[in-house]
Amino acid sequence: MDLNDDWGRYWGAANGRFNHSTATFDVGCFTCVNADVTVAAAPTGQSIICHEVNVGNESSTSRFRSETVWGGVWVLILEMICKSLNLRCKVHAVTTPSNSSAAEASLDQVLQSVTDGTADVGLSWLLMTASRTANYSTYPSFVSVDYAMLIHRSLLLSNQFSDCTTGSCIAVLETLESSAWIAFSCLILLIFLGLLLSHKLQSSLVAANNPQLQTSIFDQIAQDSAPFPHRVFEVHRISRYLLSTLTFFLMGIWSSFIFQSTVNIMLPSQLTVGPLTTAPFSSLQQLLLSDFVVRSTVGMQEQLLDSKDPLQIQLGRRLVTSIHLDDEFFKSMADTDLSKRVAYLMPKENYGRLAHFTCEYVEILTHVYSSHKTPFWFRRDSQLLAKFMRRLDRIREGNTIPVKTRYFDELYVDYLLRRDGKNRVQCEPSPIATKHTVSRRAVGIADINRTFPICIGTIVVAGFVGLILELFCENRRRRRTFSG
Repeated sequence: MDLNDDWGRYWGAANGRFNHSTATFDVGCFTCVNADVTVAAAPTGQSIICHEVNVGNESSTSRFRSETVWGGVWVLILEMICKSLNLRCKVHAVTTPSNSSAAEASLDQVLQSVTDGTADVGLSWLLMTASRTANYSTYPSFVSVDYAMLIHRSLLLSNQFSDCTTGSCIAVLETLESSAWIAFSCLILLIFLGLLLSHKLQSSLVAANNPQLQTSIFDQIAQDSAPFPHRVFEVHRISRYLLSTLTFFLMGIWSSFIFQSTVNIMLPSQLTVGPLTTAPFSSLQQLLLSDFVVRSTVGMQEQLLDSKDPLQIQLGRRLVTSIHLDDEFFKSMADTDLSKRVAYLMPKENYGRLAHFTCEYVEILTHVYSSHKTPFWFRRDSQLLAKFMRRLDRIREGNTIPVKTRYFDELYVDYLLRRDGKNRVQCEPSPIATKHTVSRRAVGIADINRTFPICIGTIVVAGFVGLILELFCENRRRRRTFSG
């Protein structure tokens, strides 16, 4: 597949037709010959949507039948605007001239295309820096960008203050969650109440067969310091214990179901935990005092240098910059030299794209900088800006652009990670843990499939043992009575 085909897969709009000979896309109509508006768009590094091409669709070619064609979400928005304005818009890929100098090559290609007059509109996600807004008319930004500092997981330090030196120990109180301990305490309370109720029923049965014993055991003990009459405990029939035993058994079943439904437990045989790690720096000031190399984009560096915060200005001076956060940038992060200490200043919205290449990065500083960006850039004093802004304002009022952007971004990232067999939650950069983390799970039937048989067996055995002891004591009492 050549460059034009690859670019066509990236920028295929739903109703646009890609011209392989000119590497352009006609947006807004199928038969555009002379374009009213020429749009410059970078082929990669954009928000992307997916469009499933039907076999009978005119926009599909034999190469792309029954495949997924990727296109920029802003091309789709551009198509909506061009149709509403009755304009014939043509999108072309921007390429860096072979005779350009290093300084010119460092400029953003889309903006350079607008400057050279080869395009009326530049279509690319770019930060609104002072130099860019001074030279180009932009649509007012509506997207906020939050930047965080990332490092490779191998650069984390072992926690010297951790009690777990082997990485396998864990505090007993951490085995259960707080809610589990509360539920466990309630379970013990229910069992205790069950025992009291069982004893109360047993005492009532004894008193019913012995009218002279109408007072409770505790009242008798309080009134008479002598041993309680032995006949209080002279219960010889199993039927007298039946109701109290049944009540206690039902109380145990009820408590077991409460425990099963409310407690998240981790069985001791499956307790595994890794050693705690700590970040090599915990603030921007500590980062600047270290030997870390910080990488980000040219636009980010310009914004940091224009900041009023001296720490951010110092950070901007230390940045090693790239033009875009494109696939090559993420590939370099995945193939980074682990012997070098490198940190990356990156917007959080790019975590999904990073997860497509590597899962080995963690977030150290959560909020380093906040900025704004916009996808539309117009040539200075362009009359199109007013037309586009009116239409964009209508779309913006309906919340169409932010919703479509988030939806298609998530759709694209989910597709890539699902294709790679990766879990997004586990693969995207996240803050490092500050305490031991234990994987907990809900108690299931498989965990208690032996619990009820064991409980029933214990009750039956205890009942038989109690019956034998009762018969033995009764037999000895009768022998003493006859001998006396």
